[in-house]
Amino acid sequence: TPYKDDENLRDWFRSFAALSLLPIAHMWCGLQHLNRTKPAYANITQFLDYYPHTYGPFGRFPPHMYNHHRNVMPRTINYLEDRHSRMKKHVNAPHPNIYVFIDLLQKEQSLASLARLR
Repeated sequence: TPYKDDENLRDWFRSFAALSLLPIAHMWCGLQHLNRTKPAYANITQFLDYYPHTYGPFGRFPPHMYNHHRNVMPRTINYLEDRHSRMKKHVNAPHPNIYVFIDLLQKEQSLASLARLR
């Protein structure tokens, strides 16, 4: 399929998910930019008609329902996934030495304890 074969097309489609990270006031400009930079495929027009009718200001799912620009909550709903992601940032190896890992767990515990005290 063109989606599998064309990296630019994949990036373009993925950019629609990124629109939800823009301030609501800038989402329309982002959509216009994507419209101007659309890849040359026949079915793209159908998608560009569908998107604003579904996710636009007067669509079935208006931006205030899914916009995450001011979201201060974790970006994942899976607590373990979030924890794993944070740990990976502090460890340079996929399988760290057990003592390095224990030290990391102790630091995480200290940070969690401090956060609870606040």
